[in-house]
Amino acid sequence: MTSEDLMNDIENFKEQYYSENSKNYFFKKSQKLDCAQKISEQYDINDLIQKTAWIIPSSGELFLNYPMFKQYANENNYNTIIDYVFNLMNTCIAKNGKYVVHVDLNSFTVSAAERYKDVITLFNKRCIETKDIRYIDYCDKWYIYNPPLVIDMISSMIAPMIHPDVLNTLTIYPKKDSMQLLNIALGNI
Repeated sequence: MTSEDLMNDIENFKEQYYSENSKNYFFKKSQKLDCAQKISEQYDINDLIQKTAWIIPSSGELFLNYPMFKQYANENNYNTIIDYVFNLMNTCIAKNGKYVVHVDLNSFTVSAAERYKDVITLFNKRCIETKDIRYIDYCDKWYIYNPPLVIDMISSMIAPMIHPDVLNTLTIYPKKDSMQLLNIALGNI
């Protein structure tokens, strides 16, 4: 199943979920996490993760797809997702002596930053505390595409969780340029 087909199928699943569980306006966080849990139970986690993170064939660099991640990520699968991403990082380091990350943050919001702060913290902690390799030393570049309009507010929330050496590798492309630059990074042009 292609990424697009999977996303369409998940959207249909979510429509069904919200028709059976009317949308909350006040407790959205717990309902979104419950829906994500149901999606992760309905679909093969390996297929979901492979559509979330992969090595870009033309460049050997890592791509992280937030729009897919948000569909199913929940505290029950955070470690599985992180393990997969670290395996990709290790592959990049073995082949290139470094890793470069491209992240599509399309639809990321302040509430998403709050909802996923635990997985962000777990990921960063592992980057810093892994004994056999200091991943922050191998991070060459970190590119962000489709940043939210309130990136400054979100950055202030997330920055304390990210090692300063990694922050120094960060490039944030404006939303208006992101689609073209993302297509170039993914080798679609």
